[in-house]
Amino acid sequence: MEPRYIDKYYIDVDAYDMIYGYRADDSYLAIAKQFARGEVGLNILERLLTLGSFGVQVCLKSQQAYTRLRFINVYEVDYKLFHTPFMERDAEARRRMKELVNSPDNDLSQTIESII
Repeated sequence: MEPRYIDKYYIDVDAYDMIYGYRADDSYLAIAKQFARGEVGLNILERLLTLGSFGVQVCLKSQQAYTRLRFINVYEVDYKLFHTPFMERDAEARRRMKELVNSPDNDLSQTIESII
């Protein structure tokens, strides 16, 4: 990554026990690449990142954070009960992402190059 991006967006997380944010699956990385290439405007970036409604990802990074976890319960579930809706939601999010990127709402006057 270019130093100018690191200088502007780097967040030192050394002092934190837990970090949470948007889930970073391949669709999110595709959006980040489109933004970095100037194909996605800042005005629609957050909308794109939340299209799939996949929630947040949590990263526990210290022993203290791990020691505060508590076991609640385990339930056996049918794989298809969750996998099929996930795949349908993912396909719909990708369709809507493509639609939004190609829409007039995508203001390319506010790309990464214009804000750095």
